[in-house]
Amino acid sequence: MKNRSRLLIITLPFLLVALLGLLPNHALASLEDLPSRWIRNPFSGPPFQERHPNNLENGFLEQTPSVVASTNLTSPLGTNLWFFHNWVSEYSMVDAFKQSQPWIPQCQPPDCAPGIWDTHEAASLDLDPYGWVRTLPSPTDPPTFTSVATQMFNGFGAHYPAGQYIVLYEGAGTIVYGGDAVKNVALSTPGRDVLDVTPYGGILLRITSTDPSHTGDYVRNIRVIMPGFESNYATQIFHPDFLDKIGRYRVLRPMQWAEINGSTQSSWAARTKIEDARWHLHGGGVPIEILIALANRTSSDLWFNPPHMADDDYITQSATLMRNTLAPNLKVYVEYSNEVWNGAYDYNQSYWVQGQGLSMWPSAAAFTAQMNWHGMRTAQMCDIWKAVWGAQSNRVVCVMGAQSGSAWTASQALDCPLWTAGAPCYAHGISSVAIGPYFAGYIGNSQYVTNVVSWTQDPDGGLNKLFTEIITGGVLPGGPAGGALARAFSEIDGHVAVANARGLSVVAYEGGSHFVSLTGNMTVTNLFVAASKDERMGSVYDQYLAGWRAHGGRLFVHYFNVGQNMSLGAFGALEYMDQTHSPKYDALMRYIDNNSCWWAGCAGSTLTYLPLVAR
Repeated sequence: MKNRSRLLIITLPFLLVALLGLLPNHALASLEDLPSRWIRNPFSGPPFQERHPNNLENGFLEQTPSVVASTNLTSPLGTNLWFFHNWVSEYSMVDAFKQSQPWIPQCQPPDCAPGIWDTHEAASLDLDPYGWVRTLPSPTDPPTFTSVATQMFNGFGAHYPAGQYIVLYEGAGTIVYGGDAVKNVALSTPGRDVLDVTPYGGILLRITSTDPSHTGDYVRNIRVIMPGFESNYATQIFHPDFLDKIGRYRVLRPMQWAEINGSTQSSWAARTKIEDARWHLHGGGVPIEILIALANRTSSDLWFNPPHMADDDYITQSATLMRNTLAPNLKVYVEYSNEVWNGAYDYNQSYWVQGQGLSMWPSAAAFTAQMNWHGMRTAQMCDIWKAVWGAQSNRVVCVMGAQSGSAWTASQALDCPLWTAGAPCYAHGISSVAIGPYFAGYIGNSQYVTNVVSWTQDPDGGLNKLFTEIITGGVLPGGPAGGALARAFSEIDGHVAVANARGLSVVAYEGGSHFVSLTGNMTVTNLFVAASKDERMGSVYDQYLAGWRAHGGRLFVHYFNVGQNMSLGAFGALEYMDQTHSPKYDALMRYIDNNSCWWAGCAGSTLTYLPLVAR
């Protein structure tokens, strides 16, 4: 009974949050005063559009009509969201703990001299089902660690809000703080710590004792509320700075938020839950309910990537959840996994799909079997989604992922000739071929390291040669004719031909500059970072996006919204949340301003919604 009550305490605020996220941009009255008996899980029950328009939640709540004002209705662009991790500079939730680093087992003086930052004993942590630490070892008992710590905003520098952060928690124990945070003892009370934060390098939170009386009352349900949101964090889940940065995009693709690359999820029961301590563990990333709430809050279509090992029940349950809770004016794009053609070491979906294909067609070439199985599973997935959505299946946009540099991957997956029982796969409700038509990726390849490093000896640090190679080519020996943009346009042409021959369109699941040194050379990386910040990059993006449209592309989902430039790449439209301009970001906004979406049925619609008012 005690555990059940505790679960109610933990989940109740998040269930209210999820409910509020279902009605986009709503104006709310007196919701914080609603009795808890009035709150029901909005992710169960009849579909969103079938609920009585004037009697939501069993008559406890009345509604009055209003109209959502949206700035993205005719936008031809979407954006990817980068990783939901503590080191990513895109803070998105008002509860910063959800994005915090996984627990670090530590041993601090006097228990250990000198102290040990990470004892590498995470496997020995005693965690409850939600990820909270139930017990800590005493200094005399194995293992080595005697405390656990986590970090938030590390790697941001000063690029996150200053002010008073409120730490709310339940249970008995001791929490200490470090880094940019100083506990205001005079204002703090048990269960509520006030932190004075001056941003510089991040916030450290360390639990040095928990459940000292051994009654099961361990420190749990920690929330680190950003300045100004203590009174409404349960209803304002997304930070306004984040909402502002994504408000112009028609589609949101939170593939990295969902930890799809290398996912270990296969069953619906194992997915990340709203009540989990963090939303980037369990190999599953941010809960699907939160992805839906974000789409509803921003009136954006949602791009959803089921994990590669997802079974039919997972696919059915996710389709049902979205049918029931995605706002009725929104669409969902469904793409099986992510880049199943990509053999990079951390893309285990590629090897898994290849194994499945070879098990089914052992005499086929490995990559051929892989692409055929990918096509088959995409078709099966789309069949399930369309069946679940029934009369609303036109709101489900199934796409076939393909490698931009190989139109064969598209034709092979679309036709899937090895699947004799179901071919062609594109006849199973597939609407579009989805590619990632990046430009300039080849410049970071190992064969060109010496050449590119030599450019940096020029007085301008190599920027002129880099931009010349991008725009017209001819600088790198053996580079593509016409340069990086011409190569991207040629790849688009190949896929448009494949798609049009089958009555399909071409969309971009990702795209933009692909500035990554594949050898990790920091000289090359620094040149790429400088190019991303150079004003000429805005002009390159203008040409690139215009070329995407001219060569037959439709929806373009840029990779990605906000994230600092580093050795992993210089991809972000912005580096930090306190930025208002960059050459890339400004070019994307210009494109939205000057190009209403041009294909049939592309424009979004305003939703006449009904803000909740207590009866």
